[in-house]
Formats: sequence, C-alpha cells, structure tokens
Amino acid sequence: MRRSTQASILCLACLSVAQLGWAASIKINGATVTIKEADGSDGSSASVGFKDKLKTVPKLDHTQKLKVSFSPLGSGGKAIQPEQALLRLTSVVSGKTAFFTAGKLKGDKLEIIASSSGIEDQMGTQGGAFDTLLIIGSSNPAAAIQWGFGQVEILHRPTPDGNQPSAPSARLESAIEVKPEIVHQHRIPEKRTPAIVSLVFTAFIFVPLAAFVLAAINLGAMPTAFPKTGSARLYALGFHGSIAAILVLYIMFWLGLNLMHTFPIAFILEIIIFVFGTKASAAAAEGGAQKITKQE
Repeated sequence: MRRSTQASILCLACLSVAQLGWAASIKINGATVTIKEADGSDGSSASVGFKDKLKTVPKLDHTQKLKVSFSPLGSGGKAIQPEQALLRLTSVVSGKTAFFTAGKLKGDKLEIIASSSGIEDQMGTQGGAFDTLLIIGSSNPAAAIQWGFGQVEILHRPTPDGNQPSAPSARLESAIEVKPEIVHQHRIPEKRTPAIVSLVFTAFIFVPLAAFVLAAINLGAMPTAFPKTGSARLYALGFHGSIAAILVLYIMFWLGLNLMHTFPIAFILEIIIFVFGTKASAAAAEGGAQKITKQE
C-alpha cells in the first residue's frame, strides 16, 4: 500500500514537471488572419510571422467574421492546448476593449473568431480602427505570450441612411461598464446625552428600593426580629428566598431569557411565594400574640 502511494505521488510529480516543461517551451511561429464571409467561406487571408505586423489593415463589416488561426507548439514541436488563448481588440478612439477566446485545438491549429456583433455586445457600436493583441496564458508567467500583429477596422451594421452608427452614449457605456462596488453606510449615530443625565436617572432607579427600606424600618422590620428557630424561621427563609429567586429571574430575562421560559418559572415562584408568605405571616401573627399574652 505504501509503495503504491509513493509510486502514485512520483507519477503525479513527473506529470507536473512534464506540464511545466510544455508551458515553459510553448511558442508560435506566426498566425493566419482570415476574413470569413457571411456564407461561412474564407475570404481574404494574410499570414504574418511571429513578432511581425500585418502589411494591410483588414476590414470587417457586420456580415463577416475575423478568424485568427495559429499553432501553439510545445516540447518537441508538437501542438498543444494552452491553458488560455484569447484575442483582445482595443479601440484606438475610445480605448475600450473586447475579448474573444479560442476554442479547442483542431489538429494542430487553434482558432479565435471575432465579429462586430461580439464587439457590440461588449462595448456597444464603437467602430473604426482596433489594435490587436494575441494573448496565450500559462501557469508559468515566463511562458506567456503577448503579440500585437497590427490593426483591424470594424464596421457595424449601417443606419438607414447608410452611415456607420455613432459611438455608444455615456448612458450606454455606463450600462456596459463594470459598476463600482456598493458600499453600505449605516446611519451616523446621533449625539448622545451627557453622562451626568444617565447617572442621575440611574440613581432614580434605586429610589423605590430606598423608600422600601425606610418604610420597612418604620414598620419595625429589623434583622434582629427575624425568626431564629422553629417553623417560623423556615417559612421566613422560604418567603424571602422566593423573592430573591424572582429578582434573579428578572436579571436572567434581561440578559437573554425569553418570555416562553420566563412565564412558567415566574408562575411557580409566585405560588411558592404565596404559600411561604401566608405561613410566615401566620407565624409572625402567632408570635406577636404570644408576646402580648406574656406581657399581660
């Protein structure tokens, strides 16, 4: 198992090296530029050597297509399918560009077909002279090829008066061009109130608590009066513990507990408070009655 894995890795490594070798040695000797007529037949044709330029400027009307064929050669002079091959046409007037990609290798030839309709789809009815650039991409940057072999003239479908259509309007260009990235901006925060106002209202929260403590003291509710033994102590602890549990439940609800969970717990605690409160009140009343009897 281990040997078969090592053999597979070695084969993949050899294949990668071979592919890189092809990419490093890719080249072309030239290209053939052909005007294809409306019926699909080949019209005028011109061959141009690599790094050279066309001696004449081909004219391409709306019924014709421009075919650029070439042979990408790899190691040993064999034709290979490059990773990327495309033709870029750049308008001399506006600087806008249109791209046309190559298909699959046919025999030892690659073909790229360009047309006025393809240009119109990408940049509108921009006609006139276009600079050519043949681009053959590769995973190895050193093997990439960029070659401008001259210019072509593009003629779009004429208007009813027989003239060439005007260049696309700014509105059409804005519809064709890539839109800028939409950046969402949240509303600018409003000016906050002074900190002293928040502190004052925070202090107001404790006013009811302070009033409760003062009222309890005036009514004689002192810690020393808390029952120390017997069932009265148990009832008092249950009553005050249930109230503390309610307060803890409020805090948990404020921190994230939902109503569906809060209501059942609060209902149970209210029942416990009622039971212990009733018992504690009865025990306190009984204790007070016993004190009065002793004093008499």
